[in-house]
Amino acid sequence: MGEATCSAPGKVILTGEHFVVYGARAIAGAINLRAYAKATTRNDGVVSITSEDMGISAEWRGAELVKESKRGVSERLRPLREALMAVLNKVSGNGISVSINSEIPRASGLGSSAAVSVSCVAAGLHAYGYKPSQSEIIDLASIAEGIIHYRASGVDLAVSTYG
Repeated sequence: MGEATCSAPGKVILTGEHFVVYGARAIAGAINLRAYAKATTRNDGVVSITSEDMGISAEWRGAELVKESKRGVSERLRPLREALMAVLNKVSGNGISVSINSEIPRASGLGSSAAVSVSCVAAGLHAYGYKPSQSEIIDLASIAEGIIHYRASGVDLAVSTYG
């Protein structure tokens, strides 16, 4: 089985903030807090996601929820599942387990969801031996970010990917 661990930084936006959604420019940079994801390949068709810092987990076989640590948790992890399903499609994979640990405070404006999305996608690709470009990582991570934020600007993903 293949295995890979990847990390991505959080971000701070100095100027521009949400206006980038409407085409304005922003100045942003990476911070010294990171999200870590460890991915392990599987061959049973299961996508398993565990967030160590949040104490939650869920597993799916295809679109079917197999188990979740607490009722309703699977919906919180669904954006990552969608991104990981796209990873599996790209690498012709048949299952993956991802364990996440993030130093970035949630709901703080520091890009925690982007850092988690980027680290999960990158770890998943590398676990299958695929060497992605940075733009491929952004494209796949944007699947999760689009679900989480609906109209994400891309700044968070860019900073988490490029640093």
